Amino acid sequence: TEKGVVGTVILLTVITLIILSINHKQSYQKVIIAGLIAVGGFSMFGYPSEILMIKAVVVVLLVSLCSLQAKSMLKIAQSRKNVFVLTSLGLLLTSLTAYKSVPSLKQTYMAYVSWKDASDIYNVSAYPESIEDFKQAYPINKNNGEFLIQYGKALEMNKDYAEAQTILQQAKVDLNNTILYSTLGNVYKELAQVAEAEKMYDKASEMCPSRLYPLYLLVKLYDENNLNHKALDMANRILTKEEKVPSKAVTEIKEEATIIKNKYESSSINIKPKGKKQEASMRKQTTPCLTPLSNAMKGGVATKIIICF
Repeated sequence: TEKGVVGTVILLTVITLIILSINHKQSYQKVIIAGLIAVGGFSMFGYPSEILMIKAVVVVLLVSLCSLQAKSMLKIAQSRKNVFVLTSLGLLLTSLTAYKSVPSLKQTYMAYVSWKDASDIYNVSAYPESIEDFKQAYPINKNNGEFLIQYGKALEMNKDYAEAQTILQQAKVDLNNTILYSTLGNVYKELAQVAEAEKMYDKASEMCPSRLYPLYLLVKLYDENNLNHKALDMANRILTKEEKVPSKAVTEIKEEATIIKNKYESSSINIKPKGKKQEASMRKQTTPCLTPLSNAMKGGVATKIIICF
């Protein structure tokens, strides 16, 4: 899927050729196919194509299979003419690929060196210097989602919020994860776009519901923008949420949520009237609740207050 139609066609072609090459009389071939099946099974649950050694093993297995079943692999070519056409096409594609890629190898290498330097400098909080290296690596890695997220995070930490927003929006095309949406939420928050920040934090929370950090960002957003009811609701949600992996960070988040909860509960914001109309309605509802009550002690008259909520 990631490689598009061309990648899918190549994969299906390889699988077809493997099936055509099967010869049950050769036991060693079974070992090779078992190895390929193992990698295929792993790919259903992980990302073997991201591990260089596994890719090397797959190439070795395919080459070994070809060497064992060269005649079977060439059944698709029924004549010398077809062999010549296929060979010429392969050489042409290889030549075009080399022509396009070889001159840019040095630029690509230098871009990755700059990216590594930027990451190292970022880790020591030298954000302006890391941004300079990110800029040098940008032309080559402008379609790399991981790079763009790191670049956007550095811009956010350096308070370049407008540029960070642009870079992070580009990253959404190639990679989506909780870090991206949390960082975008921080950027919108600093740009005073509360509604957009809320959407980004919500998205981060939905992508990984077990994490408390996006909820923590939400409760801080509500608290800092005087969204009292939402802040109290979110604080309660954090405190009642079962923690998947106990950690110091989780403990600190829950402690912060407890402070926010106590802050708003003490001010009774959950029953605070909204507007003059609601306030008049509240007064009308509570008036019958105040009834005189005789007090035998010292002949005084007390007022019995009945909470009608």
